[in-house]
Amino acid sequence: MTDVAQNALNKPLKKQHTYDRKATDHELYFQYEWPVRVTKRRISETDEVILNVSPPFSTSFNGVQFTWALRLSDECIETGNPEEPSSTVNIYLYYKEGPIQVVHLLSASVTVMDSSGGVMFSELPIKETEWTRGSGWPVDSEGKQMQCLTKYVHENVNGIIKAVANIRMEPGAFYPLLYLPTLSDKNRQLAEACKDYLRHAAALNSIVPGTTLSLRDVKPKMYSMHKLILTNACLEIDRRLLSVYDPEQLRNLFAHIYFNERIVPHVTRLEDYIELIEGYHASDALTLVREAERFICSRMNMVRFYYSHASDYILSIAK
Repeated sequence: MTDVAQNALNKPLKKQHTYDRKATDHELYFQYEWPVRVTKRRISETDEVILNVSPPFSTSFNGVQFTWALRLSDECIETGNPEEPSSTVNIYLYYKEGPIQVVHLLSASVTVMDSSGGVMFSELPIKETEWTRGSGWPVDSEGKQMQCLTKYVHENVNGIIKAVANIRMEPGAFYPLLYLPTLSDKNRQLAEACKDYLRHAAALNSIVPGTTLSLRDVKPKMYSMHKLILTNACLEIDRRLLSVYDPEQLRNLFAHIYFNERIVPHVTRLEDYIELIEGYHASDALTLVREAERFICSRMNMVRFYYSHASDYILSIAK
C-alpha cells in the first residue's frame, strides 16, 4: 500500500471524538474517546509496523490546560529496534504541553472498544503517576491480557476501534495562580524602593532616557513603552540597592507594583485586559503578561467567591 493511501486511511475522524469531564471535591475525572483506523506504516521495503497517533486533546479546568496524546503502536517503535521479533502492541499516553515540566496524576488508564462502542478491554492501567513534559507511559497490564490486546488490534488492521483515555487529576493542579511568579512580602525594602522610584518618576519630564514622554502621559496600550519603563526602572533600582537583590525577583515585584498602580486604574473592561495580554506578548513583555493574567485570575476568583456566597444566602432564605 502506498504512503498516500496509508495517510488517507489514518486521517482522524474528528467529528466522532468525544470528551467528558466530571468533578468532585477531591479529584477531576477526564475522559477522551479516540476513534482510530488501525493502520500499518512501512519502515522498509519489506516491513510494516502498526503506528497511529491521536490528535492532541486537553484536560482543562479553571483556565489551566494540559495537553495529551495517545499512541497505538507496535512495541518495536518504542524500543527503536524494528528488527525485534516481538509483535506486541501497546497504547501510550503522552504529556505534550502544560504549565509545568512535571505533572502528577491520581490515575490513568485506557479502555479499548470496538467500532460500535462495545467494551473489549476495560480500564487497562498505566501504573506510573508522574509525567514529564514530552514523555509518555504505556499501558501496563498482565501478560495474557496484553497478548489478547495485541491479537485484537492485529485482527482489526484497516478497521476502526476506539481508545478511551481515563485521566484523574487533583483539583489543585488547575489553580491558575500556582503557575505565576510568587511575590514575597518579606522584602519590604525592595517594595519600598520600587514605589519610591515610581513616586519620583511621576515628577520627571521624561520617564525613559532619550524620550520626551512623562509617566503621566503613558497610556495602557503603549506596550513597548511599558517594556522600556520596566527595563529602565529595574536597572536604576538595582543600581540604587547595590545589586543585592535577585534581578528576576526585582523585575517581578516592580512589574506587579507598576501594573497595579499605573495600568489597572485606567482599564475597566475584561476585553481591555485581554487586549493588554496580546499587546504585551507582541512586545515580548512577558513579565507584564503574567501580571495581567494574575489580575484576571484574582478577579475571577473573587467573582466565584461572591457568587458562591450569594447562592448559599439565596438558598438559605428560600428554605
